[in-house]
Amino acid sequence: MSPPRVALAALLLSGCGRGCAERETPPEPRVARSHGSDDVPVAPPPQRSARCVREVTAAAVSIPAGSGPLDAIVPVCAHGTLALYVVRGHILSRVERATDPGAPFGPVEVLSTGVDRLGPVAPEALDGPLAWRSPTAGLDEVERDDVWAAVRAAGDAGARVLRGDALLPAGVEGLGAPVAWRAQGDAVTVLAGVGRRDAPPSVSRVTVRVGSDRPSQPAELPTLVEGELHAFEASRGVALSRVAGPGEPAWVLTWLDGMRASRVPARAPFGLVVGRGVSVDGRSAFVMGEFALGNPDAGPCVRMGGDLCVVPAGLSVLLARGPDEAPVRLAIGDGALPDSVAARGHELTVLYVSAGASGTAQRAARVDVRDGSVTPLVFAPPEGFGAIDGPAVVNCDDGVWMAAEIALERADEAGDPSRAAPRRAVTALPMECLVR
Repeated sequence: MSPPRVALAALLLSGCGRGCAERETPPEPRVARSHGSDDVPVAPPPQRSARCVREVTAAAVSIPAGSGPLDAIVPVCAHGTLALYVVRGHILSRVERATDPGAPFGPVEVLSTGVDRLGPVAPEALDGPLAWRSPTAGLDEVERDDVWAAVRAAGDAGARVLRGDALLPAGVEGLGAPVAWRAQGDAVTVLAGVGRRDAPPSVSRVTVRVGSDRPSQPAELPTLVEGELHAFEASRGVALSRVAGPGEPAWVLTWLDGMRASRVPARAPFGLVVGRGVSVDGRSAFVMGEFALGNPDAGPCVRMGGDLCVVPAGLSVLLARGPDEAPVRLAIGDGALPDSVAARGHELTVLYVSAGASGTAQRAARVDVRDGSVTPLVFAPPEGFGAIDGPAVVNCDDGVWMAAEIALERADEAGDPSRAAPRRAVTALPMECLVR
């Protein structure tokens, strides 16, 4: 794998969390209440709002299925319900709670095993559709890339999960995370980034039949979008890809329903985009950080392990109303890479990683898309709230929420917490309870 691909893969899989120095890390949590947990809550500090007091007192957490670190946390929210899709150890699970103050998480629902590269999910898609790749692709020369999709369907005995997959033709390599575009009946239309020998990357449309025990096997994959797929905005069906052939690299916005496209010149050799685009103020919004590869000894950079680091060129929002109107860029800041974005009204809440001479740190800001103004937010978690990892934001009926991984203390059999590894859990709180 080439150094640029390593950098992109590490960023896409890790976000800021692992390997970021100088994060605001309060003491490990003394508070936990999950489904089946009997830990004792601790009273929150008095300066919090009544809503945050109830949330922190309840301290709702959930232990996702699987083992090891969490690979992805994708929050979705609609109709007073917040659901988290979590990938851990190649197991995809789902947990939900009401957005009522202090509501607990329900039981963990396992959706599938053998999951890799979960694609972006529409912010309000409580039941999907979802798309991901099989982790076995590429392990053997004859192993073909396998694209999966799933939806949750209501039934008399509760929700059931309908899954299906499609085996891509031999000689086609999967690139990046697939996107579940739309679901109709038992068919889920998936956008799959692919690479072919002696051909530039492209995006193809793949139909996956869910609820079927036999994979579909498309004989051909005609190109739908040029370039490598980076993000998707579901409400308008807008795909954001990047082309880097002859000439200068560029970002390509494609409106899939009319198959019309618009190009925006790139500002750096490489780019990282939040995979889930959002709808704001009548436009599709994508948050991107562009960067070059650098040397850790040459100046500030985001370290990716070993001697590999990236030098951010600038963090910005790309706003697109339609193919007949030129996209607009809004600058958020320099020396940063994006983590997550949520839209509410005419504002975006953006989580990002800031790189400086003293290291990297988790940051947040609100961006008013009407005038481009940026308001920095300072993380100020409640007392006793543990260090977070993999944060992601989503808009709910009552405001923007942030979901994240959190480490919970766990004692060994002798009751000594210092001799046992912490449990890894997910939690979610309204942003107002975490920033000022």
